[in-house]
Amino acid sequence: KDPSNFAPALVPYFTSGAVHFEPSGRDVTDLLHAGGISLDIIDTVIWSHAHFDHIGDMSKFPNTTRLVLGSETDTSTYPTSPNATLQESDFAGREVVKIDFATANLTFSGLKAIDFFGDGSFYLLDTPGHLAGHLSALARVTPTSFVSLGADTFHFAGQMRPRPALQNNFSCPGHLLEYAKEHISTDYFWSPESRDGAFDVHSRSQPLLGVSDTPDATDVSCQVSVEKLAAFDSDPDIFVLASHDISLRAALPYFPASLNDWKAKQLKTKTVWSFLDNTNPVFVFSPM
Repeated sequence: KDPSNFAPALVPYFTSGAVHFEPSGRDVTDLLHAGGISLDIIDTVIWSHAHFDHIGDMSKFPNTTRLVLGSETDTSTYPTSPNATLQESDFAGREVVKIDFATANLTFSGLKAIDFFGDGSFYLLDTPGHLAGHLSALARVTPTSFVSLGADTFHFAGQMRPRPALQNNFSCPGHLLEYAKEHISTDYFWSPESRDGAFDVHSRSQPLLGVSDTPDATDVSCQVSVEKLAAFDSDPDIFVLASHDISLRAALPYFPASLNDWKAKQLKTKTVWSFLDNTNPVFVFSPM
């Protein structure tokens, strides 16, 4: 919530305006406290990756809280490494566990997986590409349903959808099909049944957008991870979430509310095509 507390190498991104965000006034520890969760009972913090917007301030957690991260994560710290984006306070005095997927004996949709608690309730998944050490998670929320915590495997629903398997299980609502036909630009997007000025969602067999090209990313690995995660996205029993997917901002409950009943509440059915709704802030497919 306070960029001035980041490692010095990060501060210019904010002061120059290269990175902009609206401070919420609260960080993860504040939200935990507000939800009645004492930091003293937090056994483990898991980083999906080491970008500044995903790590919080570990110095606020007691030393009894261990930190789990991907084995390829660059753990160099400031000031020992002047250009490092992590700080010594992120690791000082606590156990740091690096997840090595080379030892994984499970695979889901081509993704190496580790049963974190050993009881089938929570899995860490190897989803490389966005940043070295990037991982995601799969949480069992009922005996037969899951939430996939995709982290930064993708940022925007249009990088994942549409796909034929998804459309087989989750039909795009008629009003969104009609809106897409009129307002998705056929100068930039096409499908076999489209015609000039009339985009056809049904016949589109690949996502509308590609994975973002960023300095830290490995583009091929990023795309492969998205392709593997797409099998989850088309599964009626798995709700796939990405950290920066603001198409869901108005539709999902916030902590301390639970997502365990997402399937009973049909949250996936209600939201999976919301990125095609022109009233959604993520709609970006109209002609410029």
